[in-house]
Amino acid sequence: MTLMITVIAGAAAVPQQPLPAHAIRHGGFGRPMVTGLARATAVTSRASGGKTVSAFLAR
Repeated sequence: MTLMITVIAGAAAVPQQPLPAHAIRHGGFGRPMVTGLARATAVTSRASGGKTVSAFLAR
């Protein structure tokens, strides 16, 4: 059985891997944790703008 978690974000930019700890950056730091726990992830653009980020986890 799989659990799907979906987040709708207003920004259209696709999540990127985080920069080294000394680099200055805002947001995106939860992605490595979610990617490590998930069986799969997906990012889709929304017609109204922004994106939908989904993670599929084992239940």
